[in-house]
Amino acid sequence: MDLMLAGLSQAVATWYGPPNGSGSGGACGLENDVANPPYYGLISAGNQNIFKYGKGCGTCYQVRCTENPSCSGNPITVTITDECPGACNNDAIHFDLSGKAFGYLAKPGQADALRKAGRINIQYQRVRCFYKTTITFKIDKGSNPFYLAFAIENLNGDGDLGLVELLPSNSKKWLRMQQSFGATWKTGIPSGTQGPYSLSEYCFCANFESVNGSHVGGLSQAVATWYGPPNGSGSGGACGLENDVANPPYYGLISAGNQNIFKYGKGCGTCYQVRCTENPSCSGNPITVTITDECPGACNNDAIHFDLSGKAFGYLAKPGQADALRKAGRINIQYQRVRCFYKTTITFKIDKGSNPFYLAFAIENLNGDGDLGLVELLPSNSKKWLRMQQSFGATWKTGIPSGTQGPYSLSEYCFCANFESVNGSHVGGLSQAVATWYGPPNGSGSGGACGLENDVANPPYYGLISAGNQNIFKYGKGCGTCYQVRCTENPSCSGNPITVTITDECPGACNNDAIHFDLSGKAFGYLAKPGQADALRKAGRINIQYQRVRCFYKTTITFKIDKGSNPFYLAFAIENLNGDGDLGLVELLPSNSKKWLRMQQSFGATWKTGIPSGTQGPYSLSEYCFCANFESVNGSHVGGLSQAVATWYGPPNGSGSGGACGLENDVANPPYYGLISAGNQNIFKYGKGCGTCYQVRCTENPSCSGNPITVTITDECPGACNNDAIHFDLSGKAFGYLAKPGQADALRKAGRINIQYQRVRCFYKTTITFKIDKGSNPFYLAFAIENLNGDGDLGLVELLPSNSKKWLRMQQSFGATWKTGIPSGTQGPYSVRCTENPSCSGNPITVTITDQCAGACNNVAIHFYLSGKAFGYLAKPVQADTLRKAGRINIQYQR
Repeated sequence: MDLMLAGLSQAVATWYGPPNGSGSGGACGLENDVANPPYYGLISAGNQNIFKYGKGCGTCYQVRCTENPSCSGNPITVTITDECPGACNNDAIHFDLSGKAFGYLAKPGQADALRKAGRINIQYQRVRCFYKTTITFKIDKGSNPFYLAFAIENLNGDGDLGLVELLPSNSKKWLRMQQSFGATWKTGIPSGTQGPYSLSEYCFCANFESVNGSHVGGLSQAVATWYGPPNGSGSGGACGLENDVANPPYYGLISAGNQNIFKYGKGCGTCYQVRCTENPSCSGNPITVTITDECPGACNNDAIHFDLSGKAFGYLAKPGQADALRKAGRINIQYQRVRCFYKTTITFKIDKGSNPFYLAFAIENLNGDGDLGLVELLPSNSKKWLRMQQSFGATWKTGIPSGTQGPYSLSEYCFCANFESVNGSHVGGLSQAVATWYGPPNGSGSGGACGLENDVANPPYYGLISAGNQNIFKYGKGCGTCYQVRCTENPSCSGNPITVTITDECPGACNNDAIHFDLSGKAFGYLAKPGQADALRKAGRINIQYQRVRCFYKTTITFKIDKGSNPFYLAFAIENLNGDGDLGLVELLPSNSKKWLRMQQSFGATWKTGIPSGTQGPYSLSEYCFCANFESVNGSHVGGLSQAVATWYGPPNGSGSGGACGLENDVANPPYYGLISAGNQNIFKYGKGCGTCYQVRCTENPSCSGNPITVTITDECPGACNNDAIHFDLSGKAFGYLAKPGQADALRKAGRINIQYQRVRCFYKTTITFKIDKGSNPFYLAFAIENLNGDGDLGLVELLPSNSKKWLRMQQSFGATWKTGIPSGTQGPYSVRCTENPSCSGNPITVTITDQCAGACNNVAIHFYLSGKAFGYLAKPVQADTLRKAGRINIQYQR
C-alpha cells in the first residue's frame, strides 16, 4: 500500500558533511572511495530499514524531490555507503545524503537554497546498480596468510550480498566467508591453502524474482524443513497470528523463516512461492506460503531457510507421496518472493490489552507486498495521524490521547521488496562458554567489525583479543568490553585466566552457542600450559569459563580519527577505554558552544556526527557506559541509582500492556498489579529483558515523592524511545505511583521526566506460571513464562518429557514466550527447567561490615564478600553447600 508518485514511494531526506562533499564510506567500510568513480560522491547513509545491519551496503536507489520550490523533480541514483542511526529511525524510510547528492536534487543554481531546507520529503525506488566498471575487492589491512578480509565495491546488480564464498586454487572446497561489517567480508585461511582465489557471491536481491542464490527457472535456492503434526497448520507464533493460520486465507499453508526472511518481525505476512525438484517425491509444482513465525537458532546456518507447516511441506509432494517427502525432513527447494493475493479483505485483530487509552492489533490478510514499514491511525475527530509502533511481529500499538474518538481510519505503508542465559551454568564463579580461534597460530587477530584495524596487535591489547557472537558483540555495543577467560577440561589447559578485549564479531555458526569467543591465535595459546599452545590449538574448539570484568589499561583513552572526516563531518574510533567499555552515549562539545552534540554509533567502536557550520574545535568529549552489573546499567549515579528518562502510556490509572512480551492482560493482575513498564532496546534487549525488574524513582519534578517503586518490563518502547540511552515507558498507574499523595495527575501532565533507577531481582509472592500458547498441539508446544522470581531475564529453557531422559532445548519465540517442536513418540507431562539458582531461600539475614574487599570486588557498584557461614545462611535448609558452590550470586540488600 505504498503511496505512489509515478512509481516511486515516499521517504524523508537530510544531508550531512560539507555542502558539496562526497559523504563517507562509514559503516560500510568504503572510506574515501565514495568520492571516486563509480560513486562520484552520489551516496547516502540509510536508516535501519535501508541499511539492514550492513546488508544494504552497496544497494542503489533512485530518488527525487518535487515539493520544495527548489526541487528539480529529476531523479538521481545514489548508493548506500553508511548507516544513519538514532533519530533517522523515527521515519519509516530515511536517506541521509551527501551534500553533493542533496544538491543534485535541485534546479540549476538552487542547490544551496535546497540545502537550507535541511529536511525534505522525497520519492524513491529501489533500482539495480549499473557501474561502468568491474567489481573491486579492497583487502583489509589486517589480512595475513591465515586470515583474509576485504570490502566488496562496485557490485553491479542488486547489490546486497547474502553469501560470499572463496575457492583456493589448490582445493575444490569453497570456504564460506562471514560478513565482518558493512561491505567487508572475512574468513580464516586453513593451513596449506594456496591462492589465487576464486569468488562466488549470492545476492539478497530486492526484487521479487531473486532474493538469493543461483537461479533455477527464475527461482532461487533455499532449504526447507517442517514442524508440527504431519498435516498440521503450523503456528502464528512470533507474528502474533495464533490459530488464525489454520483458517482462510492461510489454510495452513504457512512457514516460519530464518532471520533473513523473518527480519525481526518485518517479514510477517510476506508471501513466497516455493517448490522442490531434487527429491524423487517432489512434484515440482510451486505453492505459495505466508511467513507467520520465526525459525531461530540452527535455521540461521543457511542463507535462506523455510520451516514449513507439515501441511505445506506435504503439498510440495507428488500425489500420495507427502509422507515419503516428510520423511526426508530437510530438502533443497527453489523459491521467489511474490505479492500476497488473498480473496478477502484486510483484518485488524484487536489485542486483548487494548482500552480507551491504548490500542494494539495484529494486521492480517494484507494483500500486496506484505511487510509493513509504517502504520498510522486517524481518529474521527482529528486531522492528525497517530504513528503506531510495531509491538512484535504483525502486531502494532499506540497510546490514545485523551479526548480522541473513534472510529479510526488506517494508513499502511509497505517496505516493498521490489525496489544473561548470557552467563551459563556457573563453575567457580565463572560461567560456561565455547572458544575457537582464527588467524595465524600466534597472530593478533583483527579489529574487524569494531574498526580497530591493526591496532589490536599493539598496546594495550597486545593481540589478546577476541571476536564474540551476537550475545557478546551486541551489534557493536560490545566493542571494547573485557572478559576474563580460562580453560580446564582439555589436558593442555593451564587453568589460569587471561583477559581479552572484544574487537570483532563472530557471526554465523558462532550463534549456535549461547556464548562463543573466537580468540586470536595468540590469545588461544595463552590459555595453555607452557609448551602446549600448539597442542591446545589443534583441539580447535574447547569449553571455557568466563566472566565479564572491567577493562584496566595502563594508558589513556584514544580517539582515532576516521579518514573520511572533514570540517563538516567527524568520525572516530574510541580505543583503550578503561571501565565497563560498552558505550551507550558519546557527546561532543565545541569550544565555542555550550550545546553538546550527540554523536551516533557508526559501527563497532566508531562514532560520528555532522559538524554544524560555524562550530570550532578543540572539542570536549563525554561518554556514558552501558555497564554490565545490575546496580548500574547506565548513567551518572545519584544515591546509588543511575539516570534515565520516563514517560507513560495508556489510561491515567491503567495497567499498561503485556505487548511484545506476550503477557497480554495478565499485567493488570497479581503479581504485577499494573506496576509495569515498556523499555527501549537497551532494556528490552530483543525480548531478553522481558520479566526483568527495576527500582525507579523521581526527585526533580515538584510532584515527585522521591520514593522508589519496583516495575517489571513487559513490553518494548521502540522508535523515539531509543533516542535516550535508557528510557522507561511506564503504565499510567506506575507513573502515578512515583508522585506525592494527591499529585499523580500533576506528575502525569509533565509527560516526560528524569528518573533514577537500578536493576533489582524480582520478588513475587507467587509461583512461576507457564501460560500455554493457543497454537500448541501434540507436535508443537509454546508457552509464556510469567512470575519468575530472581534476575528475570532467561537465557535457556529446557523441557523434559516424562518418557525420556533427554532435555529438549526450547527456542525463544518472542518476548517471554518459548517454543519447541515435540518429537514423535514423546509423552507428557513435561518438566521445565530455567536458568535460575534454586538453592536461595529468599529470606533476609543481617550482616555487619568488618573488613574491606578490594581488587575485583570493585568491578561492581556494590559487592559483599560474605563469610562462609553467612553465605550459607542465605540458602534453603540443607542446601548451603550447593549455594556455596555457585561462588558468586546476585543478591538484594538494604542498609
